[in-house]
Amino acid sequence: MALSGTRDDSYTVANLLDEVFTHLQVKRGGNPISSVQAANGIAALKGMLRTWSVKGINLHLWQDQTVT
Repeated sequence: MALSGTRDDSYTVANLLDEVFTHLQVKRGGNPISSVQAANGIAALKGMLRTWSVKGINLHLWQDQTVT
């Protein structure tokens, strides 16, 4: 997915998991992933984000503001 500088609030973890499982060929066609696959995908995502945080890769949105 290319970053366009726009924000899409409708993109969810479910969308991400659907794309990942399709890309990995775990899911084929229009069939939804199972609840077990979703739970495993969420656990893997949380673990990955936790590891990034421990390694100092922060994914927070920083916004410069002037305080007067």
